[in-house]
Amino acid sequence: MSRKVLFIVGDFWPTRTGGTIRVEKLIKYLPAHDWKGVVFTKKMPLMNDYEQIDGTSIYRSNAYNLPSVYIKIKQFFQRKNNNRTPVLDAKVKPGTEKKNGTKSPAAAAGNANNRLADYVFVPDVDIFWALGALRKIRTTVKKEEIEVIYSSSPFASVHIAALLYRKFMNKSIKWVVEFRDPWTFNPFRNNKLPFFEQMDHKLESIVLKSCDQIIVTSEAYKVEFLEKYPSLPADKITFIPNGYDSDDFSSLKPKDTVLNSKLKIIHAGNFYGKRSIKPFLESLNAIYLQQPDLINKVLVTQYGVIDPDGEAYNLANPNPLFELKAAIPHKDSLQEIMNADWLLLVPGPGAGTMPGKLYEYLATGNPIIALVEEGPAKELILKLNIGYISSPERVDDLSKILLEVIEGRSPYKRLDNDSPELKRFDRKNIAQEVAQLLNV
Repeated sequence: MSRKVLFIVGDFWPTRTGGTIRVEKLIKYLPAHDWKGVVFTKKMPLMNDYEQIDGTSIYRSNAYNLPSVYIKIKQFFQRKNNNRTPVLDAKVKPGTEKKNGTKSPAAAAGNANNRLADYVFVPDVDIFWALGALRKIRTTVKKEEIEVIYSSSPFASVHIAALLYRKFMNKSIKWVVEFRDPWTFNPFRNNKLPFFEQMDHKLESIVLKSCDQIIVTSEAYKVEFLEKYPSLPADKITFIPNGYDSDDFSSLKPKDTVLNSKLKIIHAGNFYGKRSIKPFLESLNAIYLQQPDLINKVLVTQYGVIDPDGEAYNLANPNPLFELKAAIPHKDSLQEIMNADWLLLVPGPGAGTMPGKLYEYLATGNPIIALVEEGPAKELILKLNIGYISSPERVDDLSKILLEVIEGRSPYKRLDNDSPELKRFDRKNIAQEVAQLLNV
């Protein structure tokens, strides 16, 4: 009979992101190693307290959203005063405004959440959910006969929920902490007000010292944690990367059945935070101005939204070599990157940043153009000899790379799908590594 592990996560089905996919795939493949996953997560509107999806039990606890309550109360009194002043003076996002020019409660609360979470809430706005979830976590652990709790960020409040449960309700249960993104040294994070910043670092220290095992998805995260907390035993932190699911690729049309009329370069996924497509667009525009006939030779497609700087540049400098399309379902996205000739990767800042999409890129075998500084993404691409590395700051160098690719002078070829280095990242093997850690 399988043993059970409870995944405590900020999001899960029906939400689907890189983080939820990691947990989803662990749940899919852990039973092969005699572990069954149960999920505990936030309950959002229209969700049930409990449901089973594909045999997986999912328990949910209400997400207490205090900023949302505050905004709704404030808007109620403003309506009483004929809406003489707007609730917030922040720019209204398209589709969130009301006819009278004020923001909808959802949009206003979203902005309030972001500002309060950035500067005050510790570790993030989900702390209210974490504090309110303890009793239900205890009930779930007892009902499901859970042997291990497994809190998986990027929302660090999941670790606070696990910490409080472990400390006050079940001191003997094994606790694994997973960092899909770092906590206080996340490059996308804004510093909080001084008192709350100190509290955030203190909570991180307590979590790291209190748990039994730590999993990181980038080797650089392990180095950073050990440098910040030298008293932590090195063997307490295990690097287990993200990966790709070979089953997801089995139903796709193989690359050799697709013939592109133009060289096809694709980036799949949204640009957010400090990640920007602008340097790539600048390089692409530079070569188009030099050689307008490239319109017949190459097309770059971006699936998903782009960052404000990239969007502003694209509007001011329209380029027929570039097209922007809406995000598409995951399966369709995999088929598009499979059909591509080259793939674009822009990990963003941070020495340890390792985007999950890189592993799915590698699974296609297609060569990569990566705008990346030093870090694990660069190291892996160079190790597998599967593409170019360019600094986002060096537009001229990137323009030369693009011309080399378009003119067919690139030395890089497709990666062999049977490469042992690639198979290490198959989700089946990732699940085996996690199971070995659960067994310790």
